[in-house]
Amino acid sequence: MIASLLLTLATSGQTLYDFGPADDSRWTTVHDTVMGGVSRGEVRRTDAGTLLFEGFLSLDNNGGFTSFRTRDRKLPLEGSDGIELRVKGDGRTYILSFDREGIGLFGGGYWQRFGTQPGEWTTVRLPWSGFEPVNFGRKVPNLPELTPETARGLTVYLYDKKEGPFAVEFDSFSTYVDGAPSPSPAAGLPEDCKTLERLIELSGIGEELAQLDGFTLFAPNDAAFNKLPAAQALMQPEQMEALKAVLRRHVVPARVDSAAALFLTEATMADGAELPVSLANSELRIGGARIVDVDFAFGKGIVHVIDSVLLPEELPAASAPAPAATPAAQPARAQGMIVPGYATLSALIEAAELADAVAGLEAFTLFAPTDEAFAALPKEAVEALLQPQNQEVLQAVLLRHVVQGQVTAFQAIGVDAQPLAGDRLPIRLTQDHDGQRSLSVAGINISKADQILGNAIVHQIDAVILPENLSTLLRPKLPPVRAFLEEVIAQGVPQYNGGDIAGCAARYQQALEALLLLEQLPDQQATAVRRALQQAEGRSERDVAWTLRAAIDRIRLDFEREV
Repeated sequence: MIASLLLTLATSGQTLYDFGPADDSRWTTVHDTVMGGVSRGEVRRTDAGTLLFEGFLSLDNNGGFTSFRTRDRKLPLEGSDGIELRVKGDGRTYILSFDREGIGLFGGGYWQRFGTQPGEWTTVRLPWSGFEPVNFGRKVPNLPELTPETARGLTVYLYDKKEGPFAVEFDSFSTYVDGAPSPSPAAGLPEDCKTLERLIELSGIGEELAQLDGFTLFAPNDAAFNKLPAAQALMQPEQMEALKAVLRRHVVPARVDSAAALFLTEATMADGAELPVSLANSELRIGGARIVDVDFAFGKGIVHVIDSVLLPEELPAASAPAPAATPAAQPARAQGMIVPGYATLSALIEAAELADAVAGLEAFTLFAPTDEAFAALPKEAVEALLQPQNQEVLQAVLLRHVVQGQVTAFQAIGVDAQPLAGDRLPIRLTQDHDGQRSLSVAGINISKADQILGNAIVHQIDAVILPENLSTLLRPKLPPVRAFLEEVIAQGVPQYNGGDIAGCAARYQQALEALLLLEQLPDQQATAVRRALQQAEGRSERDVAWTLRAAIDRIRLDFEREV
């Protein structure tokens, strides 16, 4: 553990990776074999302390790319103007790529090309302003720019459509600053600290941190908050002072990196508490919590991840609860949204009483329809789904969008995923006539992939995954068709004989249209009814009444024959 802490410290600052003896970075390769190609490549450290990527690029089977990437998602990039590479290549042009937080370009990323000199070491600088969003080789318009605060991961591609062997060697990856660094917004917390990130946002304590010249945040990971029964209570508006007290217990108003922490015996927290710092069995602890990861940049501070929540001995009393929101104001409860960014989906999960069930899943994948997708559904269908007697149907519809376990877009290609309800969902990568590729689930476009939400991976989709028999499931329980038509005739005949011919014709028309709308007729009968309704258009009320009565009698006769 101590060796890991010191190695992490050695690679902090402007140097991201130098591949020297203290570098413990991890790398992996991805080639066009994931899509049927046959290119190959290998990444390895050399005895000279460099990283060598070599192999063969093939264009067979519509292939043509190979890549290697770091396993580290969050890098210390804040405050920089770009990335600097010390590289020796083979004369080919390569691509440096980053993912952007909140945007799922599963067929690429934010790219910038750089050339190499055969057999010569060169220094290449790539400014952040030069990175462009690319998906499957095509630029994607109208996306936000990549910034050092939003960049995630690091990938090097060879994608020059030139078949043959390649070899490129890297001495280092670093950030650079053109001039004096300017203040920048706080970077995101580590990936496994999403709960803490939300609590900081809710409490507003980030403003206090910004006023400090430097600070150290001991950040409980999501698993730590999951062990704390009071975590959800701290998010209530009346508990804001208690929440701030808890968060201040995790802050030291000075920068203490992992190397300096090794020599501490206690730390003074922002709330005045003195917490013991101990080292035993190669584990560093503060206040009894184990430090599991170290030295993340966060604004003007530094973050160390811990495995437990540090609670004050006493918490401020809760304030008076805010008045209950009126029903009309409920949709605006952003903080209470079950799936942030998906208001309609969140409201339906709540209406279906599935919130606790979803929250209780250890890890899952959610295909999340947009608000526009739900708005495109027939209004009558949505209203029917919200009826109390149809709650089980609503639950079944929603659970068709949930798959047990976390599945990224890359992992999902070609998979038939089994949702918690309904048939398997085929996930396919398709290509149109223009060569544009897209990923779909059950034939529905995935418009934004790989959004991380607590213990879930969320893929945004452009339509709702509906069961084929939804109309049957939502169909009102009607009397048998024959009995229904007998009642219609029993009411229509007195109207006609009494002179209300128009009322009789309208009654017959409404009955037949209802049978069509509710899909109560076999195909052949439904076709005959549509034909009769068309024939009745524009005719006299008397002719309409007799034409539609004849259609009704034919249906009754058919049912009598079946009996």
